[in-house]
Amino acid sequence: MKTKPQLAGKRPLYLIQGSDQGLVDNTLVALLHELAGEYDPSMVVEEYGGPDSDGLDAGRVAEALLTPPLVVDRRIVVVRQAGRISTADATRLVDILQNMIDGVYLVVTGGGGTVPAPLKAAVQESGTVIDETSPGGRDRAKWFHDKLAESSLHLDASAREFLDDRVGEDFSRLEGLLAILATTYGRGKTLSRQDIEPFMGEAGSVPSWDLTDAIDAGNAALALENLHRLSYAGALHPLAILTVLYRHYEGAFRLDGLSLASGEQAAAIIGTKSRFLGEKALRLSRQLGGDGLSRAITLLAEADLDLRGRTALPPMTVLEILVGRLSRLRTVRRQHTSVRRRAPAKPSKR
Repeated sequence: MKTKPQLAGKRPLYLIQGSDQGLVDNTLVALLHELAGEYDPSMVVEEYGGPDSDGLDAGRVAEALLTPPLVVDRRIVVVRQAGRISTADATRLVDILQNMIDGVYLVVTGGGGTVPAPLKAAVQESGTVIDETSPGGRDRAKWFHDKLAESSLHLDASAREFLDDRVGEDFSRLEGLLAILATTYGRGKTLSRQDIEPFMGEAGSVPSWDLTDAIDAGNAALALENLHRLSYAGALHPLAILTVLYRHYEGAFRLDGLSLASGEQAAAIIGTKSRFLGEKALRLSRQLGGDGLSRAITLLAEADLDLRGRTALPPMTVLEILVGRLSRLRTVRRQHTSVRRRAPAKPSKR
């Protein structure tokens, strides 16, 4: 007799939610294998909803929850993208959860909108909620380290750095890549960048601030690389990238000419609670000055017109030209400042 998974006192209700749909899907697959135990998931899993379905029929879900398992001792009912369930249907399902048949499990995933509050509250009260929100900042470094530790692979420093950079913000890629590497090399061998590079494919996306940081540093090559990763791997529309750049310079422009003593003061003026963002905007404002910031806004306005059809250039070419010109602003201002500070030549005596 197959043994059922232990639920540690919880009812067989699960909600997987998070901002990264890839991570949500990966977690769903792992959970279904755990709940299925020694059974093949295809024998015990019934799925409803999802991006490729015609709709989410709450009546069929209710029927599945109230029907005893056949042939085997469990049925796992999966509802994908539960945000597509209406509040009325969600309330109906919550009532049914009180009378679920023994051996029936319900697994709900977020997506398709906001998961109805009654359904979410019911799972939080007596089931298990799994949060797969994309890690950021220091949490991302810990998340990456933990995933490597779980994989049983041994990667040297060059391999870890390359893998971290290649995955970027595409968090859902990591588990698949680690599984491929484990299958290929097995346990025990320490892998270098040269060992893993053939399996990495295209670079993943990056945070938008990687683009603006590279521009601010005057590193055009890195800025263009990050632009491509945002556009292709990150699938950001050209106008969305332009908006990121506009907001970056608009905040600095609002600080131009003000006598500010701290990042907190700058943050209050540009409308953010982050002292760090306030300090970055203040630093950029002082680096470029009024002339440089005016030039940046002009370049952004011209690029906006070009993206909307003023030119026949491809959108990516327009953005590449823009990023290249923005990356030079700091250098150009430094050159102009140096010229202004140079002492005027004394008239020659004859």
